Amino acid sequence: MSRQFKAINLPAGNRLRIDFNTKMVGLTESRIQAYWAQMKFTGRSKPPIELNSIKEVIDYLTTVKNAVAYLPSGIKIPDGLTVVALSQ
Repeated sequence: MSRQFKAINLPAGNRLRIDFNTKMVGLTESRIQAYWAQMKFTGRSKPPIELNSIKEVIDYLTTVKNAVAYLPSGIKIPDGLTVVALSQ
């Protein structure tokens, strides 16, 4: 079964977003912005939605099916969410 995930991003310049992009994705913010610009231009995909805070991200994750996001370590994760922990 295929799922269409709804990715969430924090705003550009957010420290957690920068760390996720450079350490996990392996790209700089400018490279990622260029990628999404190309995807939008060609009509192949849309960039993740941006939310302004961790609270907004958690609220979205708990209410929207198939939502996926990165979160800082050490925060309380609500029941019902699945956590995939990645080590550096």
